[in-house]
Amino acid sequence: MIKVVSFDIDGTLIDEKADFLIWNVEIPKMYAKEKGIGIKEAEKIVFSDYYRGGYIEKIDKWTDIRYWFRRFGLSGWENLLDQMRNDIAVFDDVKDTLGYLKRKYTIIATTLNTEDFLKMKLEATGLENYFKMNFHSDSFSINKKNLTKNDLSLFRKVLDTMKVSPHEMVHIGNDPLTDMSIPSSLGIECYLIDRIKEKKGKNVIHSLTELKEIL
Repeated sequence: MIKVVSFDIDGTLIDEKADFLIWNVEIPKMYAKEKGIGIKEAEKIVFSDYYRGGYIEKIDKWTDIRYWFRRFGLSGWENLLDQMRNDIAVFDDVKDTLGYLKRKYTIIATTLNTEDFLKMKLEATGLENYFKMNFHSDSFSINKKNLTKNDLSLFRKVLDTMKVSPHEMVHIGNDPLTDMSIPSSLGIECYLIDRIKEKKGKNVIHSLTELKEIL
């Protein structure tokens, strides 16, 4: 019997416009101003460093805006997040579906967002009251290393914390690897949300409203 329904956040409940603007527009602009260089040069440096940090150095804090501001020698990440509040929006099917599911299940968030990012997004969209608990990249660590959704240990920690077995939890997200393959390998029932309807399959949904019939 399902007891817990877990949701990814970005691309699942909240569109990714704000994230795109923060990482690909605002941070390069701030770096260009700080270093006194042109925006094109700043973009080249910043984007190269994102790649280096995420894929070569394989840092575990690659979603942590505080880390990147320190790395780039920038200040004022709190102000930047505050400025982006108006660019954060939920998809049309989110609040009605969460309200329906909340009457039957415990709703949680499982996301790569840092605590600061997640708190800002949930407050800006009015989603904070739908979730019993939020699991983010700051939630758990092993030997001082933050866990990510690429690590089975994160979903094991979620199960342990919620005191449920894998067959008592469902996870919904938009990434085939971190929201489907990895949690599914633990026995968690997973659904992939594909709003642009490119994918088909037993566990692929195109609107969150489909969960009302599935669960």
